[in-house]
Amino acid sequence: MNNLSEVSERLANARGLPETLAAAHAALDVMLPVIYQRQDQADGAYAAFALAGTSVASSRLALWSAPSLPRLAASPVDADDLSGRHAAAADDATSALAGLARLLASRLDDAAASAAEAGDWAACAEAARHARAACSSLGGPPP
Repeated sequence: MNNLSEVSERLANARGLPETLAAAHAALDVMLPVIYQRQDQADGAYAAFALAGTSVASSRLALWSAPSLPRLAASPVDADDLSGRHAAAADDATSALAGLARLLASRLDDAAASAAEAGDWAACAEAARHARAACSSLGGPPP
């Protein structure tokens, strides 16, 4: 998974809690380097991207506590493996990130609603809350 559209598709098509959690985690791993790259550009969007990055990192951290998250999905991704792969225009990247954050919030809300274990429910609900915050920071409509 090396771009926003691929992880969006994977997340949209995920079935079952473990697959949804793994897809959400992969999406968050792809989002972070894109956000970090964008926040350092001199176009006045630093605050929006810094806030979105904090929310995305917090969402990923919340998912790590989900008992149903496949352990291989929780392995940290080397940021060097992901950097430089996202050459989208600034507006396109912002829109894609906001859309993916909205999708994350929606899928994680659904996952929380279907979670049988309290730990999964809590992790999904917290991760969804942070995804909604990222979407809002990026100017996207609420999920």
